[in-house]
Amino acid sequence: MPPEGLRFDPELIRALRFYGIISLDLVTGPLLGLAFGRHLNQSFGLSPLWTVFGFLAGASLSFFGFYRLTTTEIYRDWRKNREKKGK
Repeated sequence: MPPEGLRFDPELIRALRFYGIISLDLVTGPLLGLAFGRHLNQSFGLSPLWTVFGFLAGASLSFFGFYRLTTTEIYRDWRKNREKKGK
């Protein structure tokens, strides 16, 4: 049983989820792209080309996911504040 005064804060959980998704997305995208590029290099023998392409593709997809998540959260907060002011 939680002590008195200690409550579940959904905003804290939402913030931790937001930052966790961002950090995981920004790390795993380039690493998976790098691994896939290295695999293609070993398959086709074009040494640095596919590794660089895979890393850049993973990084750009990762930043696109970051952009999309951030704009969604900004819009959600804007809509929430707008509804509060309307009441």
